[in-house]
Amino acid sequence: MSPKLLVRLLALTKLWLHIIKSVMGLPQILLRGLENVQNGWTLVCLAWNLKRMAVLRPQQENRTEAL
Repeated sequence: MSPKLLVRLLALTKLWLHIIKSVMGLPQILLRGLENVQNGWTLVCLAWNLKRMAVLRPQQENRTEAL
């Protein structure tokens, strides 16, 4: 992989990580060890995806009719 491409990919990744961390209120991850950090990011990404699903879900005016 060329150094220019690697720099570009890292910049894109850092942008999304920064967005997720700032929106979710996570200025830093206070975990040690690769496995703990991976598990922490899994939970952060799960929370992010659930939040997005809630925003994108169509709103129902009368929820009892849907049941």
